[in-house]
Amino acid sequence: VANWSIQSLGLSLYADRLVGTYSGGNKRKLSTAIALMGCPPLVLLDEPTTGMDPQARRMLWNTIVSIIREGRAVVLTSHSMEECEALCTRLAIMVKGTFQCLGTIQHLKY
Repeated sequence: VANWSIQSLGLSLYADRLVGTYSGGNKRKLSTAIALMGCPPLVLLDEPTTGMDPQARRMLWNTIVSIIREGRAVVLTSHSMEECEALCTRLAIMVKGTFQCLGTIQHLKY
């Protein structure tokens, strides 16, 4: 499981380095890798791609999609509608701590 997380998130080159030397994007990837340890049925991710370059963001999105296809649930927070459209089947919009809308992306768009 650890090796899969390291490889799928592109951390192989950094696996033997101290975490304190990681860039912000690699720290985000490591945080996600830790969340995936033990193959939990539910994964909670808070702004998982903030600060990542486009290539790293795409790699993380692919990893998230693969765990969803395994049948695991993912709940994530994001300010990025692009990210929500790429990853989410249902979306909740929160304003001042209160849910305002809940539904599919298509439902909320129209």
